[in-house]
Parts: sequence; C-alpha cells; structure tokens
Amino acid sequence: MVLLASKRVLAIGPEQGLVATVAQELDAGNMPVSFVADHSIDWNDLNSVEALFDQHKPNLLLHEADLRTPSLLEAASASARAGQVERAYHLASACEKFGCVAMHLSDYHVFGGDTKNAYDEADPIAPLDSYGAMVAEIEQQFAGVLDKHLVLRFSWLIDPEGDNLFTRIVNALNSGLELPLSSYRRGAPTWQADARRVVSGVLRQVMAGAGNWGYFHYCSADGCNELEFGQEVQATFEELRAPSGRIVARAAREEGGYPLEPASATLNSRRICNNFGVHGRSWRQGLKAQISHWLDRQDERGEVRSTAS
Repeated sequence: MVLLASKRVLAIGPEQGLVATVAQELDAGNMPVSFVADHSIDWNDLNSVEALFDQHKPNLLLHEADLRTPSLLEAASASARAGQVERAYHLASACEKFGCVAMHLSDYHVFGGDTKNAYDEADPIAPLDSYGAMVAEIEQQFAGVLDKHLVLRFSWLIDPEGDNLFTRIVNALNSGLELPLSSYRRGAPTWQADARRVVSGVLRQVMAGAGNWGYFHYCSADGCNELEFGQEVQATFEELRAPSGRIVARAAREEGGYPLEPASATLNSRRICNNFGVHGRSWRQGLKAQISHWLDRQDERGEVRSTAS
C-alpha cells in the first residue's frame, strides 16, 4: 500500500469518459490521481504538455482520446483527426522525457471486414475508414515512442448513460421506435463498470511493478451479434415494463453512417488474463438491474419536466 501511495497517475480524457470514472475510483482509494479534462490545455503545444508533466510529475499516464466529438465524426474533418494524432505524439514524447509509463485506452475500430470469431493482439489492423485509421494512428504514437506502454482495446462499451448500443436499444423500446439491428456484425458488449474494474486492476499492478507491455484486449465473456443483444435486452425490458417500440432484424448487410463498424468487434482476452489475471464477465450479469436503473432515470427526468411545465 505504501508503494502505491507513493506513485502518481496523470489521467487525461473526456469528463464523461472511462478514464474519468477510473480516476474517481483510484482517488477514492490509496493512489494519488490528477485528472485533467480533455479540453483543459492545448495538447498540440508540446511546451504546454511538458509543463503539465513537470507540474504533476506522474509515474503513469492514463489516456483516453475524446473520439466521439462531432468534428471527428465528420468524414471531411481531416484536420481534427490529425490534431488527435499529434496530441498523442506529444503525450508519448512527454512520457519518454519524464520517465513515465503510458496506458492508452483504445477500441476495436482498428480492425475491419473479417468475420473472425475473435481478434488477437497480433492480428494485423485493417481499419475500414479514416476514423478507424485515426484510432490506429493514436495507438501507434504510444507504441512507437515508448517501450513501457500499454494499449488496451475494448469491444462494444455499454452503459445506462451516454450514447451507446445499450441506450439506443432501450430508448427505442421506451419511445415507440423500431430499431433495426444487424445479425451480421458481432461483438462482446462490455459494461463500462466492468471496463473500469479491468483498467483499475491492471493499472495498480503496473504501478506495483508488473512489467507487461504492449497491446492487450478485453471484452465480456459472451459474444453475440447486434440483433441477439437487442433481443435479449428487449426480453429483459418486457419483464419490467411493456415496451412501445421493438427490435427488428436489419434487412441486409448494408453499411452506413460514420464511422463504419467492423464486421467483428469480438476480442480475444487471453493475454490480459495470462499477464494480469483478468477474467471476463458476462454482460448478462446485472442486465435487468441496468435496465431498471435506466427506466428509473427516465421516470425521474419525466417528473422534473412535468414539474417545470
């Protein structure tokens, strides 16, 4: 405990992101954490980045890029994507200068059209579009500059808050909408709370001296396709409330929107298990409680609107 209490973590990411929740958990424990919100400084100015490192003197950087902002989700916004890559390079360079380990959180968009059962860390990347290429380039800034780095990729992250596959499904069921989902695209839905458990556990081991570097994958223990996940959520939803909307099968394998979704987002978690003792959990565990929580929040918001009107 004394060893961990003497270490410092610099956590950088969006205020509503995974890194922010990990920082809260670590801060509530015995590890000093400095969380710096995504837009706090000019990350593309190397002097500003180095000044931040000099101020906090971290032993480990925990980093998550805010990749869901509108400017990055517009296919024409090449400058915004280039800025994210430059930011990652400056952070990696500061880590090298200050002797800091880097842990970067990434995801499955580095992969492409192969319908694999699960991707291993050694599988070649093949992003489908410029968004996936940006995700891969950000990873490579840390891997190319630093020997002591970890890049942790996740499959579909889901949570009762924010915009994700789970909330899109329950919103449709609760709002009288028909949501088409793919029986072709596969993944492993992973609750953000489970991802937080994994990041915190790995980070603590690294800070305690574990020397396992490189790429790691984590996702829940249950793979499925989008439609199967939607049908399970709908069946569980029906145990709590009669839905006004429904989940339907998408007619074909059409691709649309930006970014494009890889055919498979399922990741092999064997390496993180072997190196850090991390075991996958099922997304079915606690599904009913998560839906109940979401419905309670909707009811509360409805009451607030009614009172205000």
